[in-house]
Amino acid sequence: MVQNTQKVTAGQTYCVYLEGNACGGAFLDKYCHRFFILRLFNGLKPFQVELHAYALLANEVYLLVTPKSSTGLGSLIRSVSDNYTKYYQERYDRESNPLVKNMKVSRVVGSLLTLDCQKYIERRVLDTGIRQHPGAYEWSSYSANSFGCRSDFVSPHVMFVNYLKIQKSPYKKYREFISSPFINNYLLFIDAKIRSGRDLSRRRIPLTGPIVKKRKMVQCKYRGLGSIL
Repeated sequence: MVQNTQKVTAGQTYCVYLEGNACGGAFLDKYCHRFFILRLFNGLKPFQVELHAYALLANEVYLLVTPKSSTGLGSLIRSVSDNYTKYYQERYDRESNPLVKNMKVSRVVGSLLTLDCQKYIERRVLDTGIRQHPGAYEWSSYSANSFGCRSDFVSPHVMFVNYLKIQKSPYKKYREFISSPFINNYLLFIDAKIRSGRDLSRRRIPLTGPIVKKRKMVQCKYRGLGSIL
């Protein structure tokens, strides 16, 4: 049974991370993905949880959610995990659990970090090399958020809605936002927080590309190379 040791506050946004525990991956084919994601979708309303973004990989689950009750998120994940475990064990005749027992829940504070976490999730297939375009991956919220597709399950976060309102071509701008990679150090920072279940409460370093070039220039001068690599 998947457990949550972190305290959850109703109305607060969280990033949820679940890791596979099975040899060969927690989700071995499209039927595994479909079973898990449908159980997740169908449990959102009963457990009063809003889902803003998701990515279901072969051995990892990433969710951006806002629970409307303090117990809804934990109950939802336990229900989905228990049902999937039964399905997995019966289908493959195994006794092992496909997912680790402790899920990681990271509190997300601030509009910029909320968008960063959504971007982090929808870029997972790019950053892990699974696909060359996020829209080519079926088990992700990218298409729903990037093209304004109506969904009964994906609820746009208020920060995402506000972001779209100030853009001239909102969905095109968002697709460009997703396609632009994080600075590596910042990606590692978010990744470490989410995988450990620690709070994301402020941005530590800027995201713009020119900062990387400037940093390289400083390093070269320090080394006395006299040129930019």
